[in-house]
Amino acid sequence: MSWPRCWSIRSPTSTRPVPVPIGSTITRVADPVEELFFPVDGIAITDFVYPAWFECFHKPGSTRFDHMQTLTRPFELHEGGYQSYWSEGKERTQWGSRAKRARFRLEDRNGHRSQVRHKSKRKLSTAPFA
Repeated sequence: MSWPRCWSIRSPTSTRPVPVPIGSTITRVADPVEELFFPVDGIAITDFVYPAWFECFHKPGSTRFDHMQTLTRPFELHEGGYQSYWSEGKERTQWGSRAKRARFRLEDRNGHRSQVRHKSKRKLSTAPFA
């Protein structure tokens, strides 16, 4: 991957796709480490990746990639995580493990944002404008 493309990677707070070697990824900070939690005042908080996770120029082990320090390199996935990305005009998913893929397929996705964002599945509102 070229340096100009590498430097075009966006902040994880961005809503724009991030260019990566396999296509462009959606900037979601909890999905790569989805099944990891840490306690804050007795409340389980989902682990999350830091901006360095989206920066392909970091060498393995050179910085902190997620809050719980389980990941060691950019774009690495925890066995309980996943990452969606666009490649060849299609949304695809890379899984942290086969077990995660199987668990994900058993989840009830009705009404989930992932089911609503696909234009072909959207329905226009028939409600009158106020």
